[in-house]
Amino acid sequence: MRDLPAAADLHFQQIVLHKIKQKSEAIDMAISITQRAQEKLAKALLGKKDFVALRLAVVRSGCAGFSYQMDYVRQIESDDTVWDFPGGKLVVDKESFKLLDGLVLDYIKDPFKERFVFNNPKATGSCGCGESFSVAK
Repeated sequence: MRDLPAAADLHFQQIVLHKIKQKSEAIDMAISITQRAQEKLAKALLGKKDFVALRLAVVRSGCAGFSYQMDYVRQIESDDTVWDFPGGKLVVDKESFKLLDGLVLDYIKDPFKERFVFNNPKATGSCGCGESFSVAK
């Protein structure tokens, strides 16, 4: 996992802060999406009239246990959490959301490749190729 640049350099916008209730006390859970990631997500949805959003999910996969999956969404489910951003929506299912609390979704472009970067405080390790991650039990 990469270290985050200073907040002033990130220029990210917190899209939505979702509150859930647990044992009668409010717990704040959130996903932040940087401006660069918002632009890339909006571009991915551009012209896709059959799709209403992009879904970010955590699936069991890889040698470390979990991986991130992004896909187009035709319909938002009742238990999805939705983040609105200029040009689109990002949805996360209830189970994935538990492993994404505090995530900062970024998009980077360097001379060799472009990619989304998932800065996830819940991730405790990753595999050698960086395609999957683990969480504390």
